[in-house]
Amino acid sequence: MTLPVDGGIDADVWEGTRGTVLVLHGVSVLEHRDPTQVHICAALAELGFRVVSPRLPAVSALHLSTGLPARIGQVIRAVADDPLLADHGAIALIGQSISGSLALCAMEDPETCARVRAVLGLGCYGAPGEVLDAVLQGRGAAPYLRLLLYAHVLPDAWKLGDEGRRLLELAARDAGLRRSHPELPFALRAATPAVARQVRAVVGGSQRREAALTVTAVLGSRMAALTPASHPRMGCPITLLHGRHDPHIPSAQSLALGRRLTAHGAPVSACITPLVGQPEVASAGPEIERVGRAVTRFLAQA
Repeated sequence: MTLPVDGGIDADVWEGTRGTVLVLHGVSVLEHRDPTQVHICAALAELGFRVVSPRLPAVSALHLSTGLPARIGQVIRAVADDPLLADHGAIALIGQSISGSLALCAMEDPETCARVRAVLGLGCYGAPGEVLDAVLQGRGAAPYLRLLLYAHVLPDAWKLGDEGRRLLELAARDAGLRRSHPELPFALRAATPAVARQVRAVVGGSQRREAALTVTAVLGSRMAALTPASHPRMGCPITLLHGRHDPHIPSAQSLALGRRLTAHGAPVSACITPLVGQPEVASAGPEIERVGRAVTRFLAQA
């Protein structure tokens, strides 16, 4: 279906009768068709929930504009206000990665917050500036996120033009899909020599410091608008679930976010677990039970 936001955005819908859950995908080259996103939606549908999974191109491309929370708010209201999607004008919300944090930013608007019964944030950030710095410096973060930021900022800042933008987007796509045979080297051979040279230097890492300084200079002033829990307006229950070894956003971010939300009067529960983002876990039984309790609490509120 198409949601009436920004001229229309695509959304997949799983029908159910138990209540509506809006599931927002994170930063993924596959957007709302990412396997993790689809598995979450299918599991909720099996439990009887109606599930709405919209495509969020700006999130997938990591276009960090100050207007992004407002657009997420428009999506929340569009789903909650559609009688075919939400029977009682209110929904539960699951946000992955930056989408969860952006949704919390959007919910600082009272009209948006009133439409949300409960929130489950998966791997959210609390301080976007700290995450931005970690991604740009390569501290544990996958190169995909860094390349997306380059593609968003450097073509204009360094006058690489549309050609440079396409090449950097291709580099990010190669990384996001983990291609064994990346397409960028072939594209660079056909590119304008000066642009190809600059892109090789950025992607190869020899100009990482210069690129990081440029991205920070362009995006740094936007971080305040992208920081959740700036105002004490959220009253719905919020569950934060975060992988202890998350390669993109450190689990300390969810803990800090939880403390800030709690200080603003929001009912928050947080669960940091090695079950998420780590293939092998010792003593998995107790962890599964603990994560199960956190998810069950959210589902009861949904």
